[in-house]
Amino acid sequence: MKILTAKQTQDADAYTIKNEPIKSIDLMERASQKCVDWLVNKFDKTVSFNLFCGVGNNGGDGLAITRMLKQKGYEIIVYCVHFSEKHTPDFDTNLSRIKTIGINPILLTEKEHQFILSQKTVVIDAIFGSGLARPIDGFVAEIIHKINNTDVDIIAIDMPSGLFSESNINNNLENIIHANYTLTFQQPKLTMLFPENFRFVGEFEILDIGLHQEFLNNVNTSNYYLTLDFIKSIVHQRKKFSHKGNYGHALLIAGSEGKMGAEILSARACLRTGVGLLTILLPKNGLQIMQTAVPEAMCICDEADNYISVLPNITSFDGVGIGPGLGKEKQTQNVLKLLIQNSTHPIVIDADAINIISENLTWMPFIPPQSILTPHPKEFERLVGKWENDEERLEKQKL
Repeated sequence: MKILTAKQTQDADAYTIKNEPIKSIDLMERASQKCVDWLVNKFDKTVSFNLFCGVGNNGGDGLAITRMLKQKGYEIIVYCVHFSEKHTPDFDTNLSRIKTIGINPILLTEKEHQFILSQKTVVIDAIFGSGLARPIDGFVAEIIHKINNTDVDIIAIDMPSGLFSESNINNNLENIIHANYTLTFQQPKLTMLFPENFRFVGEFEILDIGLHQEFLNNVNTSNYYLTLDFIKSIVHQRKKFSHKGNYGHALLIAGSEGKMGAEILSARACLRTGVGLLTILLPKNGLQIMQTAVPEAMCICDEADNYISVLPNITSFDGVGIGPGLGKEKQTQNVLKLLIQNSTHPIVIDADAINIISENLTWMPFIPPQSILTPHPKEFERLVGKWENDEERLEKQKL
């Protein structure tokens, strides 16, 4: 699933409105209905809602949600956070609609913004959405602080108010809603996937609101979110009369003294993910434990007792993985260098193989295209240096 910027999301809305075609107010209705479906499935009618809406389209979503929840028999109080005299047309349309069913929002302004929340209520945050590009301040920040400091569940619509969709380096992190759940539209936002933002986002649910598939297929992005549906689509059912020879032959280069467990775990993982044949290059002292723990694997014993010292002929293998428990002996480092220089296929580089590369960064340009590096945070730090937050870490990865 593609991760879009705020601008691309706005473009997707506009493309859908033009090419489906659908009116913007009806697209808002569709998005709001998806939110209501989730809320009704999550909360029974013993729960009352307090919804805080802004005066833009996120607020319009909130007002449509209000009307739908009321029509389903839920108790709901609406607060309109009136931070601007400029309303979007769809907000005004939904404001008129809720008034026709007897709901009149309580106006929160700079002069008067007091409210009381019961601990038995659920707050719905629809003040600002994914289009926000400036830090929140003033009385709106005071409202957010009060909501955050009350022991209630908070459901954010599209984005927690105050959180930017992409970079939050220049944001005021003190003035952001702390949601328990975020109901985001169509695609996840990049900022939701940074661990430091979990306190704002909570658990997030991606709601398909039917944005035009042609736009989503053609839009360019360098960031993707892997979903279970996508994984299922690339795992193919095996043919009835196929056999292990039809599913590739992998070479795993792993293990050293005191780290044989890592090669066992990685061998089992390799077989579990579907490789047909697996050969393991391992130190002599690892042979007995490997053939006992993973009898399905074939083994090549290195001439050294406790580490890998020689790279075998790799031309007969369809893929090579290197690194788990490998150690960093001088001869082992040379094995990795020769593998990088001679492999005609992408390779999987893990653990100590990454640590070796971090000490020999001039090897990086020679790693075969489409190879996969799998560092944990400390190994990644050795490769690229320290970072202040995960947003910065992502930028370092692109370099």
